[in-house]
Amino acid sequence: MSAWHTLKEIDAAAGRRKGAAFRAFKRCENGWREGVDFRVLRPERDGPELEMLRMSGRLYTSSRVGILLSPAAAEALRAAMAGAFVATRGARE
Repeated sequence: MSAWHTLKEIDAAAGRRKGAAFRAFKRCENGWREGVDFRVLRPERDGPELEMLRMSGRLYTSSRVGILLSPAAAEALRAAMAGAFVATRGARE
C-alpha cells in the first residue's frame, strides 16, 4: 500500500493548501479507473486501514474517506496541479 499516495501527501509535496489535490482529482477522475488508478477507502469497509493512515499522518484528520492514488495517477495529478497553478498565477500577473 505504501506505493499509493494520499491527497494530503500530494498537497504537501506540491506546497499547496488542503483541498488542492482533491479539486485536481475531481477534474481528472473521469479518465481513471477505480482500483487501478485510485482507491476510495470508506469507513464502513476500510475502517482499520483509514485509521492506520490517519494515525501515521497520511490523511487529513477531518477526512471521512481516503483517496489513494497509484504512482502514475499521483504523478499525473501533480502535473495537472502544476499546470493549473501556472495558469492561475499567469492570469493574475
